[in-house]
Amino acid sequence: LHTGEPHSHALGNAFFDFMDLDGDGVVSYEEYELFFKARNIEIEHAPRSFELLDTDKNGTISREEYMAAYSEYMVSTENTNPVAAELFGPLM
Repeated sequence: LHTGEPHSHALGNAFFDFMDLDGDGVVSYEEYELFFKARNIEIEHAPRSFELLDTDKNGTISREEYMAAYSEYMVSTENTNPVAAELFGPLM
């Protein structure tokens, strides 16, 4: 695991930018659902994942919210953190 290394941070930001289709600096639920579809992740997992990532419950995912979850995902060795475990939907 490579948390803290520049390429890990850059990759997380690239994922966020990929999801932020309109470039407004936040990811809406519709954008997040399209990300799931583009990655062939079962769409029924999107609502729970979005809810966990939207920590301030304002209906969007900010870059800060996403990067906090992404950083946790990169260092997690077990699925004990629900946000990290659901970042990209359930990993099987």
